[in-house]
Amino acid sequence: MAVSISYNASSLLLEPLPNLDISTRRTTNHALHRIQYVGALQPWANFMADVANTYNAQTWNQQIIASKLTGNLLADSVDEERVFVSEERGVQGRLEGRAGTALGAAFRAQQLDLKLGAFKGAFATVSRV
Repeated sequence: MAVSISYNASSLLLEPLPNLDISTRRTTNHALHRIQYVGALQPWANFMADVANTYNAQTWNQQIIASKLTGNLLADSVDEERVFVSEERGVQGRLEGRAGTALGAAFRAQQLDLKLGAFKGAFATVSRV
C-alpha cells in the first residue's frame, strides 16, 4: 500500500539526497586543463552548529510544497534514482536537478528570490577571466 508524505519548506530541506552512485569508470582530473589546487583545505569550524542555528532561526512557511509516495510497491518509481555519475558534468547536473528543485521550492515558499545554476546563466554578458 502506498502512503503519501507531504513536505513544507523546513521538512523538505531535512530530506537527504539519494546516495551518489559513482561508476568505477570515471574521470579523476580535468581533461582540458592541468590544474591542481595547492592551497590548504580545512574543515569549517562549527559547521553543523552554524547550519542548525541558521535553520532554527528561520520562520518557516507551513505551505505544502512537495509530496511523494512511499511503500513496498513503489521500489521502481521515479523517486528511486538510477543514475551513474562518472564525471563533473554528471555531478553538477544531478546537484542542479535534485537539490535545485527542492531548494528552489523552499526559496519560493520563504519568498526568497534565489536560483541555483551555472554562473554563465546569471548575467547578461560573461567574459573569460
